[in-house]
Amino acid sequence: MDPLTILSALATLQASADGAHRILLTLGSFATSIMKAEQSRRKVLEEAQSFRVVLAAVQTQLSAVTRRQDMGAINHHLPALLPLRSSLENCDKISYDLVYQLESSHKSWHSRLLWPEKEKELQRCLTTLQRFKGDMSLLLQAMTLDRVLSVHDLVTQGEDTARDSRQSKVLEWLQCIDCSEEHASVRRRRKQSTCTWLFRDECFTRWYESRGGGLLWMYGKPGVGKTVITSAVIDELQERNCTLAYFYCDYQKARDVQVTDILRSLVAQFFRQSDKNWLSSFPDVLKLQSRGFPLPSDHAILLEWLLKSARLHEQPVIVLDALDECEDVCGRELLKIISRMNTGHLSLFLASRDEPRIRKAYEEILTGAFFFSTTVSLEERWQTRRDDLHTLVVQELGSRRSLGCLPDEVRTDMLERLLEKSGGMFRWVQCQLDRLEKCIGTREIKQVLDTLPEGLNETYCRILSVINERPFCKRVVLRVLSWLIVSLRPLHIQAVMEAVKIEIGEFTIDDEMGVIDEDCLLEACSSLVSLDEKTRMLSLSHFSVKAISDR
Repeated sequence: MDPLTILSALATLQASADGAHRILLTLGSFATSIMKAEQSRRKVLEEAQSFRVVLAAVQTQLSAVTRRQDMGAINHHLPALLPLRSSLENCDKISYDLVYQLESSHKSWHSRLLWPEKEKELQRCLTTLQRFKGDMSLLLQAMTLDRVLSVHDLVTQGEDTARDSRQSKVLEWLQCIDCSEEHASVRRRRKQSTCTWLFRDECFTRWYESRGGGLLWMYGKPGVGKTVITSAVIDELQERNCTLAYFYCDYQKARDVQVTDILRSLVAQFFRQSDKNWLSSFPDVLKLQSRGFPLPSDHAILLEWLLKSARLHEQPVIVLDALDECEDVCGRELLKIISRMNTGHLSLFLASRDEPRIRKAYEEILTGAFFFSTTVSLEERWQTRRDDLHTLVVQELGSRRSLGCLPDEVRTDMLERLLEKSGGMFRWVQCQLDRLEKCIGTREIKQVLDTLPEGLNETYCRILSVINERPFCKRVVLRVLSWLIVSLRPLHIQAVMEAVKIEIGEFTIDDEMGVIDEDCLLEACSSLVSLDEKTRMLSLSHFSVKAISDR
């Protein structure tokens, strides 16, 4: 055999050997795959089962989200989460089939022989599902966190409700007098765009800018509009975001109100306006209330509560109207309490007549107790307030039917004379308008204008003189005034109409003493009483009416 033939045979033999080697390697790899089929199957099965655990948790949370309406951040994205349900159901079906195949693939040698090829297909499927596993884990964490936050919100809400309940019980226990209805009633009497002169006054501006520790005393004679101006101050300070506690010490409450009532009312108002958990700062208040103890009558304790409750706010202001209408003992005690309110944080606005006891307390006690104090005399500022009175008369002339149809020259004459003679007393002007409204002609109007009374005392004397000329009318008016003076609060006009039928000292009702209707009752009493059109409550028209009736 020649060498070339031998070399060719050797090459062929080498190629056959290499092919056989590759075949053997492939058979060895295949045999190894078959031998490790069970181990690989279990590994893939574990991965598939792990995926299904996460998938089940996500489906459970998603179902809870779609049922709940208070899930916070997750609920906000609810429309975007709903399409996930379909995708998750597909994943559930694929993973279920995968697990089923894996669990049944070890039952025969035929399944094991087919495993190497099947493993590739299952791995591709598992790889696809694994890409969703990370996203679903993040979603599951977000849902779980939101559930935790929702539970936290519910717990916090429960704590807030319990706190509010305790605070409400404390406020109820304080039994404070609510002046909000009286303030609303005074506001209804105030003409639009009036009283604004005060907010441009230098004394008011300096007091307001003192930012705590300042005292302003506004005083004037009866009927000049102190209470109406005070109501405007309350509204203005509230618009300036000051925290207010106010009290109207009017004659209707004067006989029954004590200093403790005023202090409790102020404390309760500061409590109500605080958004803090103020109970934690007042353990003694909560202790007394929760144990059923009576309200403290010690002024020092109540003053301490008042000053502490004021510190719950940045710009607390106390407004007290009609100090002069408090009973003597109450008034003196209240002035002493006021002198101890200067903490450098609390501002005070006081309104009253210029009575000797109040002037003395202001000059001897209050000016030294506050680092800044000033006064506003309504008499001294009459020309400044003249526009307010002008507005009142113009609006009244326009709203009263019989006066509104008068010739312009008559109305102008009426306006000028009332302004000239009023001395700044709004109450006096109202009484004259009531009298002029009853005139039946311009000649009578001119006669009334030529004989206008001097001041409120003479005005009331003329009204009572006219009433005295009508015996039946006199008896009705005296009964009405008696009931209103002894009443601790305004009375409904229907109650007054029934009350006038009662003869003092008798046990029967005299129906013949009744009046025909409400208008007749108001006509008989003239300017001595006033009716709140909204509440239909009847009261003395002014504190000065009580003073003249006491005589």
